[in-house]
Amino acid sequence: MSQNDKTKIKAAPQYENIRKRRWKILELIGKHNALSTKMAHELLTKEGFRVNYRTVQRDFEELQIEGRIIVNPSVGREQTYSLVKVEKSAKPLISAYLLNSLWKEMRKISRIAVYGRTGIMPEPLEAYNEMRFLIARLPKPLKDKIKPLERKLTQAIVEIEEKREKALKEYRREEADELYEEYCGAVKYAVLKLVDELSNMLHDSQA
Repeated sequence: MSQNDKTKIKAAPQYENIRKRRWKILELIGKHNALSTKMAHELLTKEGFRVNYRTVQRDFEELQIEGRIIVNPSVGREQTYSLVKVEKSAKPLISAYLLNSLWKEMRKISRIAVYGRTGIMPEPLEAYNEMRFLIARLPKPLKDKIKPLERKLTQAIVEIEEKREKALKEYRREEADELYEEYCGAVKYAVLKLVDELSNMLHDSQA
């Protein structure tokens, strides 16, 4: 991460677009009771979403992994999907498929934080945005447990960034450079702390 990067901690625009699109997909499935990926793509286009068909297919795959939609028995040429109906009294469970997916994502995020995508240099901010996106996709019981820690870590990072911005405005370059290093370290720590916390939660959920 270079000194010229915009280092404010916030969800990357593409992640926000993905969330909005997937919420719309869930809304459309609920409205129509069942949808195919082709129908969903056509309806999203009418709603003003600029997205290709393959991306919609990936959205459906992710929503399946998250346990939000299920595949309906095949009755025609097109596979359709419906919303998962959960009884209020049912205990939330994490499927083996979802569990494996989460472990895989966390390993990838840890590598990005420590080594970067190419293995040349760490990319802690990229890893942190990836981690926050992963948290946003967690089943609600897990998300509710880890959110307070995410907020606490994010606040600490933001405070360092605000000090750095002030130092830059006042031309205290040496101090700004030191704060930049502190900022990078705080972001990396936050990623690894969240990964560790989520790992413990997943272990506990399977106990």
